[in-house]
Amino acid sequence: MTKTVVVAGALDTKGREFAFVKELIEAHGLSTLVVDFGVLGHPAIQPDISNAEVARAGGGDLQQLRTSKNKAEAMKIMTAGLTDVVRDLHAKGRLQGILSMGGTGGTAIATAAMRALPVGV
Repeated sequence: MTKTVVVAGALDTKGREFAFVKELIEAHGLSTLVVDFGVLGHPAIQPDISNAEVARAGGGDLQQLRTSKNKAEAMKIMTAGLTDVVRDLHAKGRLQGILSMGGTGGTAIATAAMRALPVGV
């Protein structure tokens, strides 16, 4: 069975970088699942799990987050949503590794979700 690496990030601002990393991972024989947690705009690449799905998993609505422009609230909801999504993927055997890249906000969101997974994932 091919192992799957979740590639999670803000695809509205770092889409090209994530596309590059996705290609590198797949070139090494691994599968990827791309999860978008960007709020500001539209993703530069097509995710497997959309930012709207992540927002819903965190108890929010993507359009409301965009309209409110409340960065702290958006980070709170997207952190909760990404955490829920990766826990669910891991529980279903669909996540054997996780990778993310980002600035301060993206790193805070991604590492919170990573810490929710068992050690060694």
